[in-house]
Amino acid sequence: MLSLEGLSPQASGTPRLAIPPTVTDVISRRLGHLSADCNQMLTQASVLGREFALDALEQVFAQPEGRFLECVDEATAARVVAEVPGVRGRLRFSHVLVRDTLYDRLGAARRARLHRRAGETLEALYARDPGPHLAELAHHFLEASAAGKPGKAVEYARGAAQWAASALAYEEAVRLYQMALQAHSREEPSDAMIRCELLLALGDAQTRAGDTPAAKQTFLLAAELARHTGGVMARAALGYGGRFLFNVSRDDPRLRPLLEEALEDLGEEDSELRAMLLARLAGGPAARRAVSGAQGILERASG
Repeated sequence: MLSLEGLSPQASGTPRLAIPPTVTDVISRRLGHLSADCNQMLTQASVLGREFALDALEQVFAQPEGRFLECVDEATAARVVAEVPGVRGRLRFSHVLVRDTLYDRLGAARRARLHRRAGETLEALYARDPGPHLAELAHHFLEASAAGKPGKAVEYARGAAQWAASALAYEEAVRLYQMALQAHSREEPSDAMIRCELLLALGDAQTRAGDTPAAKQTFLLAAELARHTGGVMARAALGYGGRFLFNVSRDDPRLRPLLEEALEDLGEEDSELRAMLLARLAGGPAARRAVSGAQGILERASG
């Protein structure tokens, strides 16, 4: 469709740019030939994304089935949407700029409302098997959280991150944990312990993704927030030191003070975390004291 107007397609996944007014005018003229109901349906489809499921759109559109199918046929005939090749029951906009033009027309309040409706619709639609759709649900509830109540966005983004990490997709897990933190920042009042847990999970995902500098900064943030909370502080210190005991950052001046502070917060009671902190310290100048302390815990545990 847009090739007829001298416009070239945009590759999927490229950063979104502002649509030039001339392009918007071209698209708006084409959409103007469609019925009001069809335009309403397409606007709601733009909230679902470039590609969307017909059953989800039907529920969001909330019109009689006959009218819904007429609007789908109208949009298809106008080449505004088309079937996704090889996938039954899914449509996509013929060009990403069509979707963006429709989406950009929405005011902030209406956009948040439509995202909430989309999220609740998909929540019911995918209730039996939400796993593969958690990231999509997180996106809609995050966009809806601009109007308040970000709890579901945090829940779904966290679940999606765990799903991605279990599939070894650590870069995606990082993105989703960051989404969860973004949503959590909108909570009033904010729960510091939930934020700590999200930071610890993000740091672990960053470590597994190979981004050690970012992971260290994340664990430092968690440690700062978790001071005097015992186990959480210990986990932050251990995360800062790296995943493997043999890979201790001996030259990092922050590591030893962090480990010692975590030990102090944890107390003298024997525990797995205390043994791990002492083992970490064994990689530094305090090796003899740390090794002796760790051995003592293990001996008492085995006795």
